Amino acid sequence: MQKEYGTFIYEQLDSNYFTKEKNVDYKTNGKTLQLTSVTLNMSDKETKQFMDKLIAKVAKDDKLHTIYANHVSKLFKSSAATNPELKDMADPKELKKSVKESLQDFQKEAKDTTYPGGVKSTVYVQDDVVVARDMNMGVKNASNDKGKLNVVTKNIPYEDNKTAKQFKAVLADSTTDDAFTFDMKNNVTTESEKRKENMSIHLLTKDSKGEDTNMTFKMDSVINGKTDAKQTADRTFSLDLGDQEDLVVNGEVKQNQAISASKGKADYSFDIRTKIGTKADPANVTLKIDSASQLKKSAAIPELDASSATNVKDVTPEDMLSIQENFAKNVQGLMMNMGTASY
Repeated sequence: MQKEYGTFIYEQLDSNYFTKEKNVDYKTNGKTLQLTSVTLNMSDKETKQFMDKLIAKVAKDDKLHTIYANHVSKLFKSSAATNPELKDMADPKELKKSVKESLQDFQKEAKDTTYPGGVKSTVYVQDDVVVARDMNMGVKNASNDKGKLNVVTKNIPYEDNKTAKQFKAVLADSTTDDAFTFDMKNNVTTESEKRKENMSIHLLTKDSKGEDTNMTFKMDSVINGKTDAKQTADRTFSLDLGDQEDLVVNGEVKQNQAISASKGKADYSFDIRTKIGTKADPANVTLKIDSASQLKKSAAIPELDASSATNVKDVTPEDMLSIQENFAKNVQGLMMNMGTASY
């Protein structure tokens, strides 16, 4: 994917689309940083040409269809134990056929799609590392529905021990003024073996035909412990439901974990206290979880049989994908068994 489509994008994007500017003022968390900006600016016509070529390439890429179908097939088969219906949908040949048909239909629809205002995407660089992005793009379909997409990401060290993180996506319908906004921020401060996090998630929807939604979730955390081997976390959280002022949702979480390879054990505990309900008469809910795991000194490893082995120089990309998938599943299963998935 990286070689095939990375090369394609590199060849299609003309160098004239890009501008570079040094010592740009970038403001974050009350600080002004001097960063280097690289901006991609494409007109609506240039964006249309690029998107049509990209969609056409994806629609004709048989190898990509095969990789995707095989991947989905394995996911369906692995989930069939809890959802038997997925087993009948796991035929890679049928999945590939469905993918091809869907992409062909999408390609036909895309012929009437335009991109008002084109695309403008700026990345901000600090010490040769991309620390922020800001992308804007307009879309208009055959039914004259117009939309705008804005995506902002941020992971900026702005003091010796502070980092500002953000992911924001805004999707707006220019025709009806409907809009969807998801904005997650996390300000992290690191002090020796202590880490403080101030996270907020803001969800806002505007619906011209119905009710708007305005919710904010906040969680402040103090995490002690330099490594995961021995760590505690004290968290407080709250949920603001906007116009539902009579409702209250807040609480605190205390986490402890201790992993000792020498002693062969891993212990975890969670103490969750939540207040939920009306302000006049909220309910208090307490949940305590303790988990103790015994670590094995050794694992049973099957004996290798050279007759059924594969020479590494003959491994195909498809074989490597399968190995990676199995490895990921095994690691996930190990984490679930040890009780660390929630971390």
